[in-house]
Amino acid sequence: MKSIKTLVSLFPLAVLAAVAQGARAESPVYEYPQAQASQTSRADVKAQAIAAREAGLIAKGEASYEMPVAVAPSGLSRVQVLAETVEARRLGLIPHGELPARDATPAELESIRQAGLKAVQIHLAGRR
Repeated sequence: MKSIKTLVSLFPLAVLAAVAQGARAESPVYEYPQAQASQTSRADVKAQAIAAREAGLIAKGEASYEMPVAVAPSGLSRVQVLAETVEARRLGLIPHGELPARDATPAELESIRQAGLKAVQIHLAGRR
């Protein structure tokens, strides 16, 4: 009686082992790609790389990228731009933080222009 109970209790384990073994046998086997021999020698590859670098065909990171330069000639001097910026800031026209910018009134625009002209006159008077 004891051997029958042991047999009955071991039967599910035997079935599970058989099924697992069968599933394992049917699983696909992954084959890694095989390396292929090159027809070019190491010296030839090095020579080709040197020739390409000398011909300018190999980029040298970010340094080889030429940035487009937009040059807009300004009719204003540095002193004038600085004075106009200070006046615009004084009038509250230059936003800071997340505040929105407001449009300048014609009177404010004229005040900014006059501040720039006055700065240029003072600068030129100081050079004499």
